Amino acid sequence: MLPWPYCIMSTQHARESGKNPYAYRTFCENYGKYAKKYKLTMRRKPGEIMEVDWASTLHTIDRSTGETIPVYVFIATLPYSQLSYIEAFLDMKSPNWLISHIHALKYFGGIPETLVPVNKDRGHKSSSRRASCK
Repeated sequence: MLPWPYCIMSTQHARESGKNPYAYRTFCENYGKYAKKYKLTMRRKPGEIMEVDWASTLHTIDRSTGETIPVYVFIATLPYSQLSYIEAFLDMKSPNWLISHIHALKYFGGIPETLVPVNKDRGHKSSSRRASCK
C-alpha cells in the first residue's frame, strides 16, 4: 500500500492538469508496475531518519568592511518526505554543529529515530588516542 501523501499529490496534480485522477486502487496498480519496471523501492518510514551534513561553502559580504566571508551551509533532510532545513554558519566547529541540529529538530517539530551524518568526516575531527586534553 502506498503512503497517503503520494495519493493526495497525484490527485492534486491530475486535477491541476485538467485530467481525471486515478482511483486509489488504480493508482497503486500503476505505481506498482512503474516501480517494478524501474526497480524503485521505498526504504524509509516517516520520521525514521534525519540525514545531516555540511553541504557547501558559500560567501557573503561584510557590509561594513566589504570583505568576502565564507559561510558554511548545514543541511538536515528527512529522506522520506525530502523536507529539508538549511542554515549557514561562519565556521564548522562543534557548537555550530550542535546548534544546527537543535534548530533542525525544532523546525521539523520532533525527533527522528536515527540521526545519520552523511559525510561523517565533516561532522567531526578524528582524534588520536595519544592526544592530550589541554
